[in-house]
Amino acid sequence: MASKMDLIMAGAAGHILAAGVRQDMAGPQPGAAALVGDALMMRDPVSGNTLLNVASAHLSVQAVDLRDDVLMTARDFILVDSLPEKGADPHATPVQLDGATITVNLPSAAPEGGATVWVYVEGAPQPIIHQVEVLETSTSANEPLVLPSGDYCALVLAPGCRAAIVETSIP
Repeated sequence: MASKMDLIMAGAAGHILAAGVRQDMAGPQPGAAALVGDALMMRDPVSGNTLLNVASAHLSVQAVDLRDDVLMTARDFILVDSLPEKGADPHATPVQLDGATITVNLPSAAPEGGATVWVYVEGAPQPIIHQVEVLETSTSANEPLVLPSGDYCALVLAPGCRAAIVETSIP
């Protein structure tokens, strides 16, 4: 078995969305498109249903030493100093969409300098990537985001927290 694995990541905070092992690790590191095609399908771990597809243009890849726990539960990890570490539990409601605004919630106060929460929203005619700035010592922030009525799925990547997927409907 190979002693390395490829981490497929998104966002600026090093969120690991998937991990895989290649038989031939020789040669240059492949890009995300070479590993996932046009997009990484994010599935519900219970039902197996596809929740959303993150375009490969928004993904990066990094090789690290093989770890079974990361390979089996990749979304629970973030990359810290080039090593996978378990992320903290996200807020119970990491994102809210009401058709006019997007609100992000952190499980604890943002550190000095604030925090940027990366949200990938699918359900509109085109996927939307929205970065919401949470001011230091705050636990939430909101910004305008106009969305028509419909069903949406959002991937929320908050610094230090594991990736969260939220399904919501806007009446």
